[in-house]
Amino acid sequence: MKIELPIWAQEEERPEWQLLLALLHRLGRAYGFKSTFLIYNEDLRIILGITQEEYYHITDAIEEQPWSRYLKVSQLLDGRTAIQSRYIRRDGAESLEATLSDQRELLIWMYLLGCFNNNLVELADHKGRKGLKHDIKMQLKNGDLL
Repeated sequence: MKIELPIWAQEEERPEWQLLLALLHRLGRAYGFKSTFLIYNEDLRIILGITQEEYYHITDAIEEQPWSRYLKVSQLLDGRTAIQSRYIRRDGAESLEATLSDQRELLIWMYLLGCFNNNLVELADHKGRKGLKHDIKMQLKNGDLL
């Protein structure tokens, strides 16, 4: 299955990280690359295939990546991570294709597409804050997927 990644992620070969980047790229195209997306930490851990013992703060795992300079990440106290693209100059329009072949990644990507297509991305009401924020309500851990 083909997925679309931002052009700056061309050297990323790990399928679990490609999933996250493809999701962020798709959300950015749909809602704008200036938006901040809030994703539950447990959902991020499932997408990336990492445990809490490996990375207590999911932001540490993201910030260790060579392409992390293109993202702004913040750990929130409510169990979510805020992610915003710093690649706004061209509005993130450039992309490349990657292929998913592992069954686990294929199932997660299909689930994410289902969430995306069923409007589980909601505009959050953050009064007094500048800019749009979107909550991504996937809750992978509560599903039968994994």
